[in-house]
Amino acid sequence: MSRRSTGYWAPTSVAAEWLGERHMLVRLFAFHCRIDGKLPEAVHHDPTLRPATALNTEWIYENFDEWSAAYAAWRRRRH
Repeated sequence: MSRRSTGYWAPTSVAAEWLGERHMLVRLFAFHCRIDGKLPEAVHHDPTLRPATALNTEWIYENFDEWSAAYAAWRRRRH
């Protein structure tokens, strides 16, 4: 059973549109989370699946404070 069997997993492009953010920033943030092991419930990467990287929008919605704090901290470090 794939981890993506639970929740609503969306490609980064769809999640970016839903979040009202630029796709490239959401994609970079997902990469950052994956490399650093942050928000594992929200970001999943599996090169055998298409899309390889997906975001659990159900988890993001239910834990938006945690998601937005991590995203804001990441954006502050980038600039």
